[in-house]
Amino acid sequence: MRRSSRESVPTRGWTFEIRFREQERTEAFQARVDEYDISLELERLRAELEISTSMQYDRIDKQYETLVTAFEAGYFEHPKDATLEEIDDEFGVSGAAITGRLRRGLTSVLSQTIMWGEQLDRFE
Repeated sequence: MRRSSRESVPTRGWTFEIRFREQERTEAFQARVDEYDISLELERLRAELEISTSMQYDRIDKQYETLVTAFEAGYFEHPKDATLEEIDDEFGVSGAAITGRLRRGLTSVLSQTIMWGEQLDRFE
């Protein structure tokens, strides 16, 4: 049995990335694709989190205050401009309490920003 030349040629297509800021624009694009009966295969859909300086994500106030204080004091600089003890004194709590707040706060920030996209990719 002989194949037609059309069947023997591998189907080639385009691969491209489109970004929309609003969900409505994504929906309008999909409507236009449907309107013109365009064959389109979605390989990956990713939502990006727009980061606002006013967002506190899900951190509780103590974690937020501790992160901001530590950052402003230079605790995360290299070399450090502030020690853990100086941050402790600012809040009047133990070093263990400050360490816990920093760890929980950073975990929350990372999981909801940088790692958020990575977590979505795992479900694809």
